[in-house]
Amino acid sequence: MSTLEKDCASLISLPEEQRPAVCHWDKALQRLSKIFTHGFYNICKTTARNKHEEIIIDGCCHHFVNYLAFGMDAQKDHNFNGWYENLPFATIQEFDQEKLQWGDIVQLFLDNKLRHSLFYLGDGKYISKHGDTDIFFQSLSAAKVSYPS
Repeated sequence: MSTLEKDCASLISLPEEQRPAVCHWDKALQRLSKIFTHGFYNICKTTARNKHEEIIIDGCCHHFVNYLAFGMDAQKDHNFNGWYENLPFATIQEFDQEKLQWGDIVQLFLDNKLRHSLFYLGDGKYISKHGDTDIFFQSLSAAKVSYPS
């Protein structure tokens, strides 16, 4: 049994009527399981340019949610302001707590600078990556303690 199934399944369970399409739900659960079993750094290869070569770096919260939402397991280090607008499969919407759906990416801004990204799990719960290694299941208000916005 994977770590996710053993320890975290109750944190991401949703009533049937709120679950996304089965294939999207299953794929995201598989990705979460891989992260908790093998570690994000071993699953998602985030690269940055160091002079003339690319090096693998620890992914940030933005890379983490992109992996969960879209399965993007090889990403370049980007300035994420405006990045999502160039994805043909993503839409940008103003935050509305009442309209959030499982799998939505919620971004926190301060002074027009992107500070943090979270993956919405439903029922007021989010998952996000803080710093180099910590992954949290938390509420939006708890995330805002670390990332005022």
